[in-house]
Amino acid sequence: ERITIVMVVELLRMAPNFVLRSRNSFFGYNEMNPQFSFENLDIYKKALGFSKKVLILTKEIKGQYSWCDQLNRAATSITLNLAEGSGRWHAKDKANFYFIARGSAFECVPLVELGFELGLIAETQKFELRDDLQSVCQMLTKLIQSVKKE
Repeated sequence: ERITIVMVVELLRMAPNFVLRSRNSFFGYNEMNPQFSFENLDIYKKALGFSKKVLILTKEIKGQYSWCDQLNRAATSITLNLAEGSGRWHAKDKANFYFIARGSAFECVPLVELGFELGLIAETQKFELRDDLQSVCQMLTKLIQSVKKE
């Protein structure tokens, strides 16, 4: 069968859509369900909720910029490293980012305690944040163990 100019034009017209759709699916993004694969992880949702609580809490605190900034960065780092790790090809790379996320969660613990000791957060807030961190750390440990088995 002969290839006509009309056929070539039609193929070229369709090619960008095919490449875009294939590339996005390849990287964990689906046009029909616009989420990245890590967004479906319970640990990601839990860590994102923790980050949101921290950002809302620290927004209200005046005069303690360095403490607020450090807690915000550590809390946000958990979700950022989960996202970055999920985009890695090799299990060792994934696990490394998940370890960093876990370290960031551990970094939040003394910051929360210090915030309570300085009177920046209430005891109920302290216990709520610590409970969230406990859950996040347990979930990250399980995630790391599952990736290491790959």
